[in-house]
Amino acid sequence: MPDSKLIYIMDPMCSWCFAFAEPLRQLQKQTGLDTEWIMGGLAEDSDEPMSAEMQSTIAGYWRKISEVTGVTFNLDFWTQNTPRRSTYPSCRAVIAAEKMSKGMSQPMAEAVQQAYFQGAENPSDIDTLIQCAKSIGLNPDLFLKTITAEEVETTLQQHLHLVQQWGIQGFPALLLTRQQKAVPLAMGYCSTDELLTHYQKALTLLQ
Repeated sequence: MPDSKLIYIMDPMCSWCFAFAEPLRQLQKQTGLDTEWIMGGLAEDSDEPMSAEMQSTIAGYWRKISEVTGVTFNLDFWTQNTPRRSTYPSCRAVIAAEKMSKGMSQPMAEAVQQAYFQGAENPSDIDTLIQCAKSIGLNPDLFLKTITAEEVETTLQQHLHLVQQWGIQGFPALLLTRQQKAVPLAMGYCSTDELLTHYQKALTLLQ
């Protein structure tokens, strides 16, 4: 469909977004549509260690998501790190990567997801994000300069405002847009088959 694109609202440290990565890739592969990545920002900057109760709760989410979707998580994260409830740094990392090179939002988001959910590394830490940038071929020194630039913070705030304006309450959220119209394809996790079905229905609404 001409003039169509996907708008994906997510947070790199959202565990349901990690599970949704493969359905999204399959839809992109089958449709060839460009995807605009919008950072939802689950948790603001914080240097405070996450409470034991919250750690246990989120680890429980990981186990549940694994049971539902088959995606695996490395639970060593919870014993090898001092977790913080802070996802804005990883959101800035995706924005910075895109500013450095168009089309790098997805590789950067996926690098953060791999580091966090599979590598048991902490994306709340700038050193982890620098390594993620390096792993996808970005210059680490330039990345550090970019992620700390005022322009990136301004863009993050614009993304957060859009998410609020659109009334999106959770992630992942995926929209199909054409001209001035937008149809939701996913508001929360769905499987590849479900997503492709939603896409076909959306096509008829946008004709």
